[in-house]
Amino acid sequence: MFTITKTTKRNEETEFTSYGIAMLRNNCAEIILSDISPDIDFVNSIVRKCNKYNAAPEHVIDIVYDSLV
Repeated sequence: MFTITKTTKRNEETEFTSYGIAMLRNNCAEIILSDISPDIDFVNSIVRKCNKYNAAPEHVIDIVYDSLV
């Protein structure tokens, strides 16, 4: 199962939230792709695709990349 991760980032001037994806297996994160986008709806759409099609861990990076282009 894939889920959204949330990270707070900070630079010299501002603080912002970035979202990523984690694949959970037996309640442990098997893979984590952090800092994909600050747009939670965009990342959630990727998570929904990964869950709907039961994406294999080795294909998640390609799914994310294809969604970004």
